[in-house]
Amino acid sequence: MVMNAATSIITTKSPTMARTSVRRDAEPNVSGTWAATKGGVKKVFTMVSDYGPGHDAEGAFISRLQGSRRRDHRSVRFRSPTGLLGVRAARQDSNSRRIYIWIPGGAQPAAVAKALFRARHRSKKTKILWSGCRRRRLGAQGLGEQSAGIITVTNFDYNHDSALGKSFLAASARSPAGANPELFAIGGYDGMHLIYESLKKTGGKTDGDRLIEAPRA
Repeated sequence: MVMNAATSIITTKSPTMARTSVRRDAEPNVSGTWAATKGGVKKVFTMVSDYGPGHDAEGAFISRLQGSRRRDHRSVRFRSPTGLLGVRAARQDSNSRRIYIWIPGGAQPAAVAKALFRARHRSKKTKILWSGCRRRRLGAQGLGEQSAGIITVTNFDYNHDSALGKSFLAASARSPAGANPELFAIGGYDGMHLIYESLKKTGGKTDGDRLIEAPRA
């Protein structure tokens, strides 16, 4: 049961694998559509981490641009945690009016954002799009008002106004940690839910073939 990892190819590696998190190409499909349709901007720059999830994100984002006939884009992949290679390349490509970023979570998003700001690559005409990262978190990591205007896409936010979202938030607030739930929490919850429901369908049988057939139904 995959409750976090998002690289598209993962679930093809075993016939008894299921995922309750998200596919990495889901969010950039939304970001790419926004970049292609808002404001008539044709020049876009993408910078992603150079491994499976970053490649997935880059491919999905660019495919949306190409689908809208906006093909004028440049891309860079980098391995440095601070993304300095990507920041320098983005600064050199000063004509771009959309910058799309995908990097893993943790301390890296704030480090890359700070490097962008130090490079003065912010203007009213340039929009920064970020998948899998909430602007609120960037602000909490020391960016403050600099994080304003960053456009983010994510598959879950605890502010989502739905009955299920509100009940999940209320239950999470009673946990020992007392923190608002993030992506990892919702992936774990959905994973446990799927395991329980699958065991109900199999009558408690735990062999792989039966367990993987249950959620498919």
